[in-house]
Amino acid sequence: MNRKLNGEEEIFSVTKIYSDEKESFEGAFSSIEKTNQKKEKIIKGLEDLAKQRKELVELRENKQKLEDLSKEEKVKVIQLELQVARLLKESKKIRNILLIGRTGNGKSTLGNVLINKNENFEEVFKESNYAASQTKELGIEEFEYDGIKYRIIDTIGFGDTELTEKEVLDKISEVAYSISDGLDQVLFVTKSRFTEEEKNVFNLLKNVLFDETIGKYTTIVRTNFPDFDKPEERQNDIKSMSKDNKTSDVIINSCNNKIIHVDNHPKIKENRDKSRKILLSHLAKCKGVYYPNNLKDLVSRIKSYEEIERKNREEIKKLEESRNKLEKENNEEREKLTRRIEELEKEKKDAEENRRQETREHVENRCSK
Repeated sequence: MNRKLNGEEEIFSVTKIYSDEKESFEGAFSSIEKTNQKKEKIIKGLEDLAKQRKELVELRENKQKLEDLSKEEKVKVIQLELQVARLLKESKKIRNILLIGRTGNGKSTLGNVLINKNENFEEVFKESNYAASQTKELGIEEFEYDGIKYRIIDTIGFGDTELTEKEVLDKISEVAYSISDGLDQVLFVTKSRFTEEEKNVFNLLKNVLFDETIGKYTTIVRTNFPDFDKPEERQNDIKSMSKDNKTSDVIINSCNNKIIHVDNHPKIKENRDKSRKILLSHLAKCKGVYYPNNLKDLVSRIKSYEEIERKNREEIKKLEESRNKLEKENNEEREKLTRRIEELEKEKKDAEENRRQETREHVENRCSK
């Protein structure tokens, strides 16, 4: 009995020890787990704090960027407002279109087609197909199309048989007063490949009337082109004009390859209607306005050019006189030489005749003996 009790006590004691150790172990484990949880919370808190700090830095950087962008946007807005104001101003003002070309190329006809008076292409500018220009004074006419106002300025044609180049330039100098508010486009009118005279006219545009930048505001208008509505024919014509010679290619390039083909035949109204739409569509797309700073000096530049031309003509005249004098002297010397040669030939002929005569006489004398 006692042994049984001792055994139970021992079992109870062991069980209690196990229970106490288990409880102690569980307590320790729980403490470790709590410590780990706290550690995880601390680590997570630190990570969250680091993340928040990073986000704060990013927010500050983004704020600075937004402030910088805001400044840039303000500048852009101001620039856009100025651009809109300028465009509005330009849309309200009249667009100045200057017609330049050789007499007989259809310059005035082109102006009449653009204006289309009474929708019947009635003459505003006197038309001519002859060497003598019908435009003796600067012609100006205004009209409106699709809400855009245009001022067409028809100049005197170059190559007029009744006017000197000086008179033509003097008349064209009057254009300065008509384009004081800017020049939108120059229509350089030609009806075929560029002649030497037309090349000289284009050089006058760049060097005397305006400056080198005028090409950007110039469109070449090819008139009397029946196939104007056929793209392939237009391209072939442009290639042909470019290949004509180096000067032609330079003119086309300086105008940024802006070439418009039209046919303003007076008896084919349909072609005039189509040509007009093509021209006005092109003019509506032309951006920018040419503001020549040297317009006030135009008259003096023309006079300077005329003075240079006068001196050149005088120099050419002197050279021609010298050449004529030399030719005259050469001719006189040539005539002298010719006469001398003729005299020598005559002397030679006479000498031969004398020898023959002497020979005959000698033979006759011997025979008589």
